[in-house]
Amino acid sequence: MVDLLKMPIVITVQIDVVLAILTVLGIGSRLWGLQYPRAIVFDEVYYGQFVSLYMKQTFFIDDSGPPLGHMILALGAYLGGFDGNFAWNRIGAGGNHCSFSLYFVAKWKLAVSN
Repeated sequence: MVDLLKMPIVITVQIDVVLAILTVLGIGSRLWGLQYPRAIVFDEVYYGQFVSLYMKQTFFIDDSGPPLGHMILALGAYLGGFDGNFAWNRIGAGGNHCSFSLYFVAKWKLAVSN
């Protein structure tokens, strides 16, 4: 038993160079330009329009799919203090008018719950 403990431990490592290069290129291409733009941009403006209509309790026909997702967004907007009075008429609009703190708290809660 003592002789077994005196034997050296040998670790061999084999690196697949092609896989390592592809991994580095993939991570680099994914993270390149990640800091742009420096503001929160929500480009799906029709979701904002649907949420505004839900918040105003206005009837509309939604042809983009089942309404559950829009209702969940409306619930988040309600909890975040959005009252539905925003036009949502251009891409990227609304970054200064809405509270995004609820979004970050929900994201953090979901991340730590796993």
